[in-house]
Amino acid sequence: MSTHRDRPNRKRSRAVTTLARLGTALSAPVCLAWVLGERFYWFDLIASQQLLIGWFVLGLGFLALALRRWWPGAAMLALAGLAIWPVATGRVWVLPEVDLDTKPDGVVRVVTCNISPENERWREDVRALLGLDADVVVVLELSPVMLRAIERRGALPDERYPHRVFRRWQQGRVSACALLSRWPASRVEPTGGEIIEEHALLALTEHRAGRFLAGGMHPPSPRTPGRWTMGNLITVAQAELAAEASGPAPLVLGADLNATPAQKRARIMREHGLRMAKPLTRVGGGFPSDGRVPEALRLHLDDVWRSGDIRPVAWSRLPVAGSDHDAVVVDFVVGSE
Repeated sequence: MSTHRDRPNRKRSRAVTTLARLGTALSAPVCLAWVLGERFYWFDLIASQQLLIGWFVLGLGFLALALRRWWPGAAMLALAGLAIWPVATGRVWVLPEVDLDTKPDGVVRVVTCNISPENERWREDVRALLGLDADVVVVLELSPVMLRAIERRGALPDERYPHRVFRRWQQGRVSACALLSRWPASRVEPTGGEIIEEHALLALTEHRAGRFLAGGMHPPSPRTPGRWTMGNLITVAQAELAAEASGPAPLVLGADLNATPAQKRARIMREHGLRMAKPLTRVGGGFPSDGRVPEALRLHLDDVWRSGDIRPVAWSRLPVAGSDHDAVVVDFVVGSE
């Protein structure tokens, strides 16, 4: 026979069960945001925090199991695994920091940075990037003034980087970008329509360690559903060009996708055989880098993507004084593991 003392316990048990089931129901759409984001703008934005969502739901799952709510707990653990999967797939787990004091023989060092068109200290910042002893420096989202100054060499006459390839600025459509190389670099002229011809930046680079393709990529930020859709189409076109142009040659692509690893644009890149250089265990992102957001909540938009017979051996993220993006520095080795 039940007593009055048992009734509060039963009520608490029912309340805990209800909360566990509610938590499972609410976890499902956010954990699967990366799947739904294939077609829906708002879910793709939610997927920008996919890793944090995964860890949070994983914690809820263990809590539910500790309270002996087996089915909700098991369901949340499964959902957490699905949430973390698109962030972890195709990634190197661990890499050391880049040794900025020395560069080993045979290493190809690539630097990429969204310099920001509002950056008043851009000359100082680009000179600092050129001082990292890189073989290729990719500078993204230049203003027209910056582009002209770099192209005419008045602002950056650095003789260590005599080879320069540019993507032109198109008002409201295309940001300007520059690829600065120590090694002979010949532009790969794209064909296939206005989108790819305006947005592509690829150059065949003749490095002493071997020939490789280097490039830059900066699709529009997804501030509106229309810009999101256009940026996705541009990502598809550029990923297809990169896959087609590389052939037997390795590829490194300095990119600000305006998307994180679980979002649609990153999945498009992976579907075309490209892989991020950033190791999975290096937490945090590089945007915004001005201290407004804790590092764990920053977005990982910037990286060097690669394909073919080239692999990263060291990876670092560096603050840039005048930009709201960190720079990314990666050391690669041409050849199989």
